[in-house]
Amino acid sequence: MTRRSKIDRIREHQANERTFLAWLRTSLALIGFGFVIARFSIFLRQLQATVTQQEPAQRPVF
Repeated sequence: MTRRSKIDRIREHQANERTFLAWLRTSLALIGFGFVIARFSIFLRQLQATVTQQEPAQRPVF
């Protein structure tokens, strides 16, 4: 194996690592964003119940 091919192989491996880490970072950000949306939904229901002075509607749990 020549020095040039070894460098190319290392460079390709590092590019694959960066791509994998970018996908991982993106997926974690989307999961986190989903949790934020879910929590915001709960907050809006509680806010509506507080403003209207009504008991919050209970949704059935399946």
